[in-house]
Amino acid sequence: MPKVESLPKKILVGLSFPNDPFQEGVSVSKHDHLAIDQALNYAGDQDAEVTFIHVLEDGAVPSGAHFEEDYRQRINALMSEVIEEAVQKGVSVNCVVEKGVSWHTIIKVCQRDGHDMIIVGPRRDEEGFFERFIYGSTTRNLLRNSSAPVWVAHTG
Repeated sequence: MPKVESLPKKILVGLSFPNDPFQEGVSVSKHDHLAIDQALNYAGDQDAEVTFIHVLEDGAVPSGAHFEEDYRQRINALMSEVIEEAVQKGVSVNCVVEKGVSWHTIIKVCQRDGHDMIIVGPRRDEEGFFERFIYGSTTRNLLRNSSAPVWVAHTG
């Protein structure tokens, strides 16, 4: 585990939207809200900057520039409620949508953009075994491979 010289000031928060963000009623999940709330509270207390990231999983979005751009715009619209919450709390915030394998892309963006901590929500417990395994593997891979500290948000 790397020694932390100072408290993190640039936080990357992973958000997970469904593969079909166009369906009615889609919003930020309760699990992502845990990560969002904890990140914004930390950032407000420590005067840190927060960047929210959603990764378009390879193969999850039909290829084609038009559809991919529509998907990115929809994800950005969903993130707007998160941005509004951050602004109300006085936190500097950015949002990015990237494409790739979630854990690998989050680590790549963390390193590329100089983030010094990653925060993610817990697995989605309302999903089936396969989804729990996939979401769990993202967190597990972040914990094993990230050079930056990884905070997994939980209740209590």
